[in-house]
Amino acid sequence: MLPEIKHHTMAALFMERAEVDNPALRFEDSTWTWRELMHEAAVRCAVANDLLGDAEIRHIGLLLENTPEYLFNVAGAVLGGYTVVGINPTHRGAELAQDITATDCRVLLTEDAHAGLLDGLDLPTRQIDVNGAEYASLLAAHQDAVPEPVEAALDPSTQLLLLFTSGSTGAP
Repeated sequence: MLPEIKHHTMAALFMERAEVDNPALRFEDSTWTWRELMHEAAVRCAVANDLLGDAEIRHIGLLLENTPEYLFNVAGAVLGGYTVVGINPTHRGAELAQDITATDCRVLLTEDAHAGLLDGLDLPTRQIDVNGAEYASLLAAHQDAVPEPVEAALDPSTQLLLLFTSGSTGAP
């Protein structure tokens, strides 16, 4: 017999931990508690809402290394009810552009390590460097954000993630 499902959404699961001071994330020499992770999620959710505005399709692409910033953005989507698209950095040129456009990314967050992959691509997507001044300004403007899921985040049918594989036998 399977156990009863207590949480039907990631938002409900995460919100249960929003005031917990146990470790949630460890990366290199840094640790974030659940409370701190949820604060970072609330900030990223508010930034995403600014960037997406009233767009009908609410997809944000992440062309980032596996760092806390990636997870903060996924956790922001947990609260915000929008979809994070993990853009595979092993793809190049037209294949990379296809990944971004076919998934209707409205915004693409990237960093120095991957920004060069976008050179020469004609993308209708707003690109923001997570290490740049614009992103820092957006984060600073929302430091008072409080973790609070939107209605869509509490709907089990809301899509959280789209992730591309490497495509071992062809394009994913």
